[in-house]
This record gives sequence, structure tokens and C-alpha cells, in this order.
Amino acid sequence: MKIKPYKVLIFGLLSVAVIANLVAIFVSTQLDIDLTSADYYEREINYEETLEARRRGQGFQWTIDHENNIMSVHLKAHTNSPMPVAMHAYLYRPQTAASDFEIELKAQESGLFNASMPLLDPGKWRLTLRGDTPSGAIEYQTVIHR
Repeated sequence: MKIKPYKVLIFGLLSVAVIANLVAIFVSTQLDIDLTSADYYEREINYEETLEARRRGQGFQWTIDHENNIMSVHLKAHTNSPMPVAMHAYLYRPQTAASDFEIELKAQESGLFNASMPLLDPGKWRLTLRGDTPSGAIEYQTVIHR
């Protein structure tokens, strides 16, 4: 009796599907994902504050220059919004957290901030700028390429 090739193919595909499902079940049961945390309420409040800071940040025109290891940020308010007194820049790369860093930008004049920064590794960096104004924090996010 000769085994037909299509029967072997069907049996092989079903076997592969069963084994893949068993591997997926095993891997998913081994992962420890904490979907809730003890401070979830505080984290939600911080998230709402971040969203509000980004909304306030939309009231400004942001111009960012980064050359020769100097970062310059120039802000121009669309309305009579108060300018921030201090500004912080957070540079990070999602896949390499070890290279993340924060710098404090010094106010040179109203709306102009400068800081020296370390040499960035080549590639894509995410930049979050955060400043404090009398009406609350402002925030802006962008991507810079080095």
C-alpha cells in the first residue's frame, strides 16, 4: 500500500500547527507581564498631566537645532502664553535604554535655550522637551536623526 503525498502533506501541516500552538502556550505562560501595578492611579494622573502639557506645548512654535554638540531650542508663542524659565531635554532610543540621557537647557533670552550635549550615536533619537511655565508644564516630542 502506497501512502499518497497529499495525505502526508496534510498530516505534516496539522502537526506543525499543533506544535506551534503548544510552543505559543508554553511561552505565554512563562512570561510575567504585570498588567496592573500598585501605583496605577498615580501613573494615570501623571499621564493626564503629560497630555495636558503636550496640549499647552502646541501653543508654541518649536525650532530645534543640534550641531557641533550644541542643542538650541527657540520658542515662539502663538498667543500671549508665558515662556518657560527652564527647559529639560530627554533623548532616548527605544531599543537601547543604556544610551538615554537628560540635559538641562539654559535660558539665553526669552524663548531661546542652549545646552552642550554629548556626541550622539548615529541613528534615530527621540527627543522630549519639557519646560515649566507659570500656567503649567509644556512638552514637545520629535525625532532627530544623527
